[in-house]
Amino acid sequence: MVIDLICFTEESARQLGEALRGQVRHLLHCGTIWVHGPSAIVPTPEEAVTVPFGDYGIAKAAIESYLLGRDGLPATVIRPGHISGPGWPPVNPAGHLDLGVFEALANGNELALPNLGLETVQHVHAADVAGVFLAALANRSVARDAGRARLAGRQREAQDRPLNHHGL
Repeated sequence: MVIDLICFTEESARQLGEALRGQVRHLLHCGTIWVHGPSAIVPTPEEAVTVPFGDYGIAKAAIESYLLGRDGLPATVIRPGHISGPGWPPVNPAGHLDLGVFEALANGNELALPNLGLETVQHVHAADVAGVFLAALANRSVARDAGRARLAGRQREAQDRPLNHHGL
């Protein structure tokens, strides 16, 4: 089993895929919710059509497409949002790292948000992301040539079985 956290280009995915094809029981890849692109529906359902956003989202979508389309490479893609935890400030609702935004909201101040405030910033704690990876390792049924496990906000799915960590 292989857990990939550092593949950021399709070329890198191709190298990884060719090296692992027929050699592993399960490849877990850390994708991103950025493959969804701008929100057409809020909250965005996992099965929504994806229109990747920015270079990062476009590259991660290409990686997903490649890894999930290879025969002989049982892969699972986990799509966390903005990973946060000790030492990692969360992205605020305005889309940047200024922690004063949270103070302004707590004080009831008005805050101008991009896209009429329709974007959902999906914060997820690093421990929860790690828990989803561990659950996917323990649940080999999520590994298939065209399958993916999903992590979106507080809902985690792998086929029809929930993947939970810390009771979330």
